[in-house]
Amino acid sequence: MEIPNYHLPSKILCIVMGVELKAKVDTDEIFTLLTLFPLPEQQEIILEDNHAIQSPSELYSFNKILTSTEISTLGRLYIPKEHAERCFPPLDMTLKPPMHDLVAKDLHGNEWNFRHIYSSYEKKHMLTNGWSTFVNSKNLAPGDSCIFVSGENGEFGIGIRRDMEQHSNICCTTSSRQSSQKMQLPPLVAAYHAISIGTLFHVQYYPW
Repeated sequence: MEIPNYHLPSKILCIVMGVELKAKVDTDEIFTLLTLFPLPEQQEIILEDNHAIQSPSELYSFNKILTSTEISTLGRLYIPKEHAERCFPPLDMTLKPPMHDLVAKDLHGNEWNFRHIYSSYEKKHMLTNGWSTFVNSKNLAPGDSCIFVSGENGEFGIGIRRDMEQHSNICCTTSSRQSSQKMQLPPLVAAYHAISIGTLFHVQYYPW
């Protein structure tokens, strides 16, 4: 099987009409849906006032790779001290043990409740209550990562990044030449059609 020759140039200049940040419901895999409009004239253009987008200054995030112990029935996730102190609200160290409850939102807007405890005996920060529920609901495996984000408005976010070796069914890439070619056809057809009649088309971008 050969890819049909659509006579497409190697580079298509477009106006970005929309950018949607999305996540798949079943896997939490993140991707971006771009809406593009091909320029009638495909000459190189220089954009003016192309200011860089500034990230929120008070945003803090960290990534924790999960071990087999942390997704077991023990029901706890250990958090490095530096990240716990910078990302989580401060604990009242006069309590025995110091603890408070956290509410975190995932990419779908679902709320997850955790208990943040500092163990004086182990001298470690950890998430206990609610952690097992999160692990089971997201079907996490060793090697997956948990991402925590906190902002200046007090909101607290949680996300996951799959270990592609553990979740090979998520990744669409394949070593099969024929399958790879079939996967390339839909975006090529969409781009060819959009250029031919001057209409919008969509591209999905996966950061992996």
